Amino acid sequence: MSKSDVKQTRIKLLSLCAGLIIFSTIISLVTGAFWPWLLPLALVLLVFAVVAPLKLMFVIRGMDRFHLRFRKVLMWCFFYFFVVPSCWVLRIIRPTIIPLVISQKSLSYWEPSEKKCFTADDFIKQY
Repeated sequence: MSKSDVKQTRIKLLSLCAGLIIFSTIISLVTGAFWPWLLPLALVLLVFAVVAPLKLMFVIRGMDRFHLRFRKVLMWCFFYFFVVPSCWVLRIIRPTIIPLVISQKSLSYWEPSEKKCFTADDFIKQY
């Protein structure tokens, strides 16, 4: 194997390790329970990625095969079962994500400045 294969395998294993840690953190925050089996798996992947990345080449090949077979189906399911219904719900309830407070005394959205006269130092001090 060449050095580029080792580097690519190492990068894929490190990204898988980071993904497992992030997934474990999100699940722990949502459920309030710690998932103890994901962190040791992530640590094993980290050790193999640093020491001997080619020993876990079968993991990378398996992930690539899974990705090639199921990428279109998974993205279609994600889009039509998660994105579309969430857009419908947001359109139905119409939440005010950015509330706009309009002052009745002003004639426009731009409020006049408190300071009437500006100097060159004012423009320098703003940064």
